[in-house]
Amino acid sequence: MLAGGRAGFVRWNVHPTLDQQAALVQSLGARTVVPAFAGREHVEAWRRAFAPAKVSLAREIPL
Repeated sequence: MLAGGRAGFVRWNVHPTLDQQAALVQSLGARTVVPAFAGREHVEAWRRAFAPAKVSLAREIPL
């Protein structure tokens, strides 16, 4: 279909950017953020972006 010109290709970013995630955390009033699918080397950037929410990497989080 692409080769025949009957369809187009558009990239779709399924993962929000850090700024978009920070806006979501802020708008929800989240107190704790539990990042998934990224390494611990990003923790300081997350803490800055999501403040005043806490960033937790704990395996268990009391509710």
